[in-house]
Amino acid sequence: MSFSWEYLFLSFLGMLTITTAQYASGASLNRDLFSYYDKDLPPSYGESTTVDMSLSLEKLNKLDFYKGTIQMTVTLKMMWKDFRLRWDPAQYGNISDILIPSSKLWIPEISLYNSNSPSEMLKGFSAHVYSYGSISYHPSMKIEADCSLDLKDYPNDTQTCQLVYGYGMFDTSRISLRSTSDTMHLDEYRENPLWEPFNTSAVKHTREFVCCEEVYDDITYSLTVRRREGHGRIVSAVGMDDGMHGSMHPSYSVNRGGGGGRVHASNQAEDKSSAFWVTSMITTWLILTVFLVGPSSAGIRIIFGGFIIVALVVLSVALNAQVDNFPETKLGRFLMGGMTVTAVVIIINGLVHRCYPKEHPVHLNDGERSKSKKLRIFVFIDIVAFLITVIILGTLTGLIFAY
Repeated sequence: MSFSWEYLFLSFLGMLTITTAQYASGASLNRDLFSYYDKDLPPSYGESTTVDMSLSLEKLNKLDFYKGTIQMTVTLKMMWKDFRLRWDPAQYGNISDILIPSSKLWIPEISLYNSNSPSEMLKGFSAHVYSYGSISYHPSMKIEADCSLDLKDYPNDTQTCQLVYGYGMFDTSRISLRSTSDTMHLDEYRENPLWEPFNTSAVKHTREFVCCEEVYDDITYSLTVRRREGHGRIVSAVGMDDGMHGSMHPSYSVNRGGGGGRVHASNQAEDKSSAFWVTSMITTWLILTVFLVGPSSAGIRIIFGGFIIVALVVLSVALNAQVDNFPETKLGRFLMGGMTVTAVVIIINGLVHRCYPKEHPVHLNDGERSKSKKLRIFVFIDIVAFLITVIILGTLTGLIFAY
């Protein structure tokens, strides 16, 4: 029994000694590295410092069609060499790498040129410093960048946004940027219920400016997203998430446990937007029912058409409250086209009501032949107007579902 206690005591003492030695080595290394280190100075004045860069998309937060911006959470992965931070691991307890707070290091001030607002760092980050002088720094941040958004093909639209990163303080003779990948990384991407990225790219540019002789590097990351099929023709009648500038936000959860990261949007939001589509199309097509009433009752047609155009105006106001620039969307154009067709039908029926032959007493038969001819003309006009209305509404409906 005494042997066991002695063994445990010696083991504990050995681990304590090793831990103390490692701590002492780490403290000594930290002291030696930063005794003459100045974080305000770049690593080298004699030659250019190359900064390797890549960008990882973590979350697509919002596409704001009103402001023309995209908001996302990204991780900017940078690596460079600082020869002031090299050491021999054998002299410091075989320590080959250490974590150093970024506030103590010279960090490349890479900025987003087309930023719409200051980037928000999610938390304080440390840099990984290796014994051979390499530094790896991966800050995560929320960014908002200008992006030209187009709702022309809504709800089957795709949007392409660019993020231009560069180092504006020094030219390429001091700081050189290099992209380690020709795409954005999506390994840690958390899915958005409405948008899915399907194409990314990363391209380095070397630019010269009129004002200066120096040459500067920047890396342009392009991200193309498309609206999900489940939120397409029927489901996405209105903006369902914070990707639209509006107040309708779905509740969704990400299932990581065996679900492959699938995103489940609330059925209530889908049902609501689906009903909006169906209501819009049914209301527009109801104008055809006025032709079931004879030309002699054109006044009733006008009243019914008035109800339809009021309903279409209400639907247009509801869509405009959810989607900015709704006239540019396919559904918006459909509603405006439906209102135009309904207005024309009402005007035609107003003329019919004004010109339709009035009933005469039975004993007056002098104009019977002329009256019969006028009736045939009005029936012909009625049939032609019906066919033209069907063709126009069919074309408008087809344009909604066409890609």
